[in-house]
Amino acid sequence: MHAEALVIRLQRACLPLIWVLASSPAAASDSLDDLLGLDLEQLMEVEVLTASRRLERQEDAPASVEVITRDMIVERGYLTIADALRDLPGFDVSTGYPSGEYPTHFLFRGQGDVGQTKMLVLVDNIEANEVSNGWVNQIGWEGHLTDVERIEVIAGPGSALYGGHAYSGIIHIITRSPADELAEDTAIRARAAVHAGTYKTLIPSLSLTGRLPGGAAVRLSGRFVTSQGDHGLNRSDPGGYFTGNYEPEEVLTLQHGVIPNETVAGGGTRAIEDGFDTSVRDVSARLRVEDGGLGISAWYWRRDEGLGSEVVGYEYFANTDDQPFRAVHTGYGLSVSHTAPFGPRAERTFKAAMRGTEILPSTAFVYTYQYQAVDNGTDSPTRDLTKNYHGVGYELSIDPQANWRISEKKGSENTLTAGFEVQRRVREYFAIGLGNAQGTDSTIVDSSFPTGAPSVNPVFFSWNGGAYVQDSQQLGPHSLVVGIRADLDTTTNPALNPRAGLVLHPHQDWTIKLLYGEAFKAPTIFELRDEWRGNPLLTSQKIRTAEAELRARLLDRRLFARASVYTSWTHDLIEVAPNPDTDAVPIGPLGQLAEYYQNRGSGRFHGVSADVRGEPIEGLTLYANYALNLNEELKPIDGVASHKVNLGGTWHAFDLATLHMGANIYGPVKAPASNRYYQPKDDDWVADNYDYVTEEDPDGFGPGHVLVNATLSSKSLSVGRVSLAPQFIVRNLFDAKVLGMGRQSGSGTRPVDQPSVRNPDGFVPAYHPLPGRELMLGLRGEFR
Repeated sequence: MHAEALVIRLQRACLPLIWVLASSPAAASDSLDDLLGLDLEQLMEVEVLTASRRLERQEDAPASVEVITRDMIVERGYLTIADALRDLPGFDVSTGYPSGEYPTHFLFRGQGDVGQTKMLVLVDNIEANEVSNGWVNQIGWEGHLTDVERIEVIAGPGSALYGGHAYSGIIHIITRSPADELAEDTAIRARAAVHAGTYKTLIPSLSLTGRLPGGAAVRLSGRFVTSQGDHGLNRSDPGGYFTGNYEPEEVLTLQHGVIPNETVAGGGTRAIEDGFDTSVRDVSARLRVEDGGLGISAWYWRRDEGLGSEVVGYEYFANTDDQPFRAVHTGYGLSVSHTAPFGPRAERTFKAAMRGTEILPSTAFVYTYQYQAVDNGTDSPTRDLTKNYHGVGYELSIDPQANWRISEKKGSENTLTAGFEVQRRVREYFAIGLGNAQGTDSTIVDSSFPTGAPSVNPVFFSWNGGAYVQDSQQLGPHSLVVGIRADLDTTTNPALNPRAGLVLHPHQDWTIKLLYGEAFKAPTIFELRDEWRGNPLLTSQKIRTAEAELRARLLDRRLFARASVYTSWTHDLIEVAPNPDTDAVPIGPLGQLAEYYQNRGSGRFHGVSADVRGEPIEGLTLYANYALNLNEELKPIDGVASHKVNLGGTWHAFDLATLHMGANIYGPVKAPASNRYYQPKDDDWVADNYDYVTEEDPDGFGPGHVLVNATLSSKSLSVGRVSLAPQFIVRNLFDAKVLGMGRQSGSGTRPVDQPSVRNPDGFVPAYHPLPGRELMLGLRGEFR
């Protein structure tokens, strides 16, 4: 978008924002400038909730905890949770947003799978993972940061308190308390922002907080994101996975079987449009009500995005205007909680929640090599048959918890936390239709993939329960925490997961944490019931992690340093592997179950991370962190950069503006053996199949890269009762051409002579081309 057009679009978008703010009758108790004022000392005293299910200082928490505060979100220009995760040690985010058919693709400490089911995402202590398949949600455009107070990231197993999905870590999104937002004499408060940028991107957001007549505090917040995206063009694509491709010479049809494809004048098949759909039309809204100890929350989000570089471009019509290539998912829910004293030394909380997630039939695409429209002049014409998906999941849960202060004697305080959780789940493996879009009022599929025959999609019911207890004993300045949780899921085996943590304070500026925890992850409906790779005999996979962490405040507390080392042992890993016994498990006519999910033995992972933050001069804060992740042989892990460094700094310039610059520096990324693009060519495979494209000098690794982002935020400007603060965000400042490692297998094998191969091997691209430079102009506002 040209600069002039961008300014005009921003001016138009800001008019409603200015009108809402200027017409409001009350003043707020603080301003935008307060967001940019947390110094290093205050940051170290932040209290966290997730590590023990109760508030405690970050330094005292029996876990390795990273905190992203509200001021960081603003001054660093984060617009999604994924933006923030990229700046933390241990996270490898391999795709841009939109990220594809599954909600996200990232690995943490070398752990990941389809849709990333090995991390638990919470929003105000309510699980946000997709109900049926466990995929991570609300960390991309479909989640909003408008009302977020902080994001707590727990590294390591969390099943001792949170059950399944808290396998390798927890991401907890905590919103601001509406009661805390309002001063006693404040009736209403508004915060709003609008960002507009390249590729016709527009992101308005709004948060309104007020009091109901009875005195309850209520907040409604939300965001809408619309963008046509860059269509995947002008990105690096050295292997031709998304550029320069043609339709195959033969097409599989329902009517005639395999027939010749259409040709164009001069011979040959039609060219496939370059690129892939990166458009976005996402919405997110939350309602939160507080009245004393009573809390009510409701939420809704809708993810309507192009599939991006999720799959190879020569196998799908990925960027053709009249062909679908989208993922449309929704989530919604309601929770009620009540907290009150329970005797003189206890507090109890009761929480009940209902939530649902749904994959809508507009999640769809059309293949190039099968079921597409063909009019070759010989056979009768065929029409495009869209492959589309539909699946729902519902969950009802109750979660009572109590905290008892058994001893309040100074230096020997003792707190016992106990509770249980019961869930009723209704889960559906998504129905796959062929042709007309499915109806959403039934599990009957009139025309199912791949035969076009009618079918009934199965629905699975389960009870899930867990009970936990944890004791925290103060030992002078030190503390010892021990806990255990038992889980029972009617679809898999029981689980028992302990944890222990010793937190030592040998000096007021030094903290040593010695941590141990175990966790499990039950198989998802996708892993159990997928028609190509599902295995109903799967059992839960398990992990044990031991970790030591050292934290210190140095140089008169102007420098904070943290270092940790961990080892994880995994058992019964759920992985896709070749069929070991085709007599016991026959391969289907289309290749079903040639490989499928299996519990595959054990593994071991090691890691080191370090984090330094300091304020060398007043107004300038610098940070750097480093992560090293290796397998049991001290060698690189598939899909992960063994070495990753994040650098950044924030300068508060003369009380006029704030400039933040950050860099993500990735070392070479190990490609799995199935990713042939980065491996030396297999001549035997070529002899049996076809010649294929590889990297110019393949060595088993994808190239490292550097991404630099910058954000300039002005000091707020007062206009009557309104404070306005302009902001300018630049992503990928130096327009680096970056390739993220292909998700999971990266097994898409690009033929050298692509049109002659009707169905190339693998549908997962070897790499994901990331966006080039993106510009965003924003305006934030609130009451004064």
